Amino acid sequence: MLRGIAAYSDVTLLATYMVSLANGVPVEGLSGTLGSRKFYKIPVPAGNTELMFEISGGTGNCDLYVQRLSVPTPTSFDYHPGLGGNDETVTVSDPASGTWYVMLRGIDAYADVSLRATYSNTGGSPVGSSNLSAPGAAQALGIIATPDRGPAPLDVVLEATGVMPGAACAWDFGDGTTGTGGAAVHTYPSPGTYTVTLTSGGGTARATTVVGRVANRPHSVPGQGRREERWHHPAGGSPARGHARRPQ
Repeated sequence: MLRGIAAYSDVTLLATYMVSLANGVPVEGLSGTLGSRKFYKIPVPAGNTELMFEISGGTGNCDLYVQRLSVPTPTSFDYHPGLGGNDETVTVSDPASGTWYVMLRGIDAYADVSLRATYSNTGGSPVGSSNLSAPGAAQALGIIATPDRGPAPLDVVLEATGVMPGAACAWDFGDGTTGTGGAAVHTYPSPGTYTVTLTSGGGTARATTVVGRVANRPHSVPGQGRREERWHHPAGGSPARGHARRPQ
């Protein structure tokens, strides 16, 4: 929301979308134009001995920027190999915990680039990833959906957790569409309750996304000088919040 404290004009609003990376799971098929910037993030827990960011493959020229706790820019970053082409690696020994941010910048137009972030403990296994307990055993997969409910149309960021490094991820978004990759973004245009299914390495995980409809009639809240806008969840679902209020 932009609120005019005083009259204003010629204001530019820039929104940046950021995708969450899953540990050890590549995001593939990335592309961008000259000067473009794409942003990613990964939460890194304590107790790791190595953190690695890699871009590889494809055509053109894409640069890798990495920074802890804040989004990197071309002039503010912790790591930036600055090599020609798309094969760049950043390796951090004994990384501090917290959220690490990645920027891919198009030095030239690029296409079909792969990005992967991996953190490992002393034993060399990614912390937070599940190992198979026996041949053929299923992985303990998980799904983080952000947000997991809200009014339609709803954009949901889906992140796979507990995935073995190198394992492929397949998504069924529960509305007749599918996707791949360790992280996915899906838009639900219509109200309903959707079951998202993740399949990887023989394991399966499910999560529920509730998409409601926005009420047509905002109404006054007595004595508060405000209007209240409610969204209604489908039958059988639960609303994420009671209401959102905005100044009249």
